[in-house]
Amino acid sequence: MHFLIYKEVYALEHDGEEKALLCRQAASRFLSEHLGRWMPAFSARLAKQAGGGILKEIAERALSFITEECQRLGIQPGPTNLPIRVIQHEQETDCGSCSLR
Repeated sequence: MHFLIYKEVYALEHDGEEKALLCRQAASRFLSEHLGRWMPAFSARLAKQAGGGILKEIAERALSFITEECQRLGIQPGPTNLPIRVIQHEQETDCGSCSLR
């Protein structure tokens, strides 16, 4: 997200509004399809688990940034209580289960 915002600002200063618009559209798509979906829940959980200190502050700032970016771009951010998916691992995960032995 940082890189896309940087590219937008650079384009505004050097390449014009048309190229800046492309960066803005890419940022909007990245936010709506990826970062905006899971980052609110991740940030809220991290802030809660951190308890205090710099990690909590970083998590709170990340949540604030994502929320503000979603609002700025007219995107509905994901919930802060998004359920965590449990990843199912196979019973045997060592090299013995590999079919290439």
